[in-house]
Amino acid sequence: MKTKILLMTGLILLTTATAQAQPFDRQEMLDRRIDRMQQRLNLSDEQANKVADILGKEMEQAPCKSVNDFTARKVCRDQHREAIDRKIAEVLDEKQVEAYRQMKEFRKSRREEMQGRQGQGGFPGGNFSRGGDYGGGQPQ
Repeated sequence: MKTKILLMTGLILLTTATAQAQPFDRQEMLDRRIDRMQQRLNLSDEQANKVADILGKEMEQAPCKSVNDFTARKVCRDQHREAIDRKIAEVLDEKQVEAYRQMKEFRKSRREEMQGRQGQGGFPGGNFSRGGDYGGGQPQ
C-alpha cells in the first residue's frame, strides 16, 4: 500500500517537474515562424525584419483575450488575423503574397483535419509524413 502511494506521488512530482521545465517561449515561437516564412517565401532580411516587427507587436497586443464569449472571441481572432495578413501582404511582392496565401490555406485545412480527427479518437499517426511544399504533412 505504501509502495503504491510512493509510486503515485513520484509520478505526480515527475509530471509536474516536466511540465514546469518546458515553459512557453513566445520569442522562440516567433523566431521559428519567421525562419519558416523566410525560407518558404524567400524573404529578404529586410522583409523578414518587417514581418517580425508586425508579428511581434501583434503578439504582444492580444486584443481578443478579454472577450469571454467563445463565438465573439473567434470572430475577434479572425478579424485580427486578417488585419495582420494585410500588414504582412504590404511587405511582400505579388509572388510572395500568393505563396503566403497558399501556406495559410494549407495550414487551415490541416488544422480543420486535425480538429475533425480529435473527435474520432486522436490525431493522425502513420498516415502522414512530414514534407511537402509548405512543411506540413501530405497524404501518402
